[in-house]
Amino acid sequence: MADLFAPATPAEVSARRRSWIQDWDRQMEAFRNREDVFQRGDGSFDVRGNVEDLGSKDFNRFRRLALRYATVLGDFSCNGSFRSLMGAPRIICGNFRFHGDLKSLMGFPKEVWGNIELINHPHHKDEQDAIRWTEADIRNICDVRGTLTVENHSGI
Repeated sequence: MADLFAPATPAEVSARRRSWIQDWDRQMEAFRNREDVFQRGDGSFDVRGNVEDLGSKDFNRFRRLALRYATVLGDFSCNGSFRSLMGAPRIICGNFRFHGDLKSLMGFPKEVWGNIELINHPHHKDEQDAIRWTEADIRNICDVRGTLTVENHSGI
């Protein structure tokens, strides 16, 4: 009987990573080919529908958004461990949801017409040094027209 908890071999890890990258590339191509996606001259995107950002190709260690957005007319969500939200849409006409570890509010949307749900899981060796966001922090940088939920939990 095989040991279910045995670590993956280097070949298995490499094969999984290639598979993830191929899947990520397919999803990015599908996003760019959507009829409701328009690329601006500066390289950012306007989207007339909903967006779930895939994060960068640095799998399991997302540090940034996959793309730069300008306006999203639907909902926008992203998950992962991010240094900041640089590249996030300035205006989101639907809801905004973030779930993960967010180190900085730089790049946070300026207007969200729907609700915001920020579920932050700061992980830091010294729990007292972990960054914890408040509703006031968000309202200082973003015009929130819907409800605002901010939660901070230990670790992911």
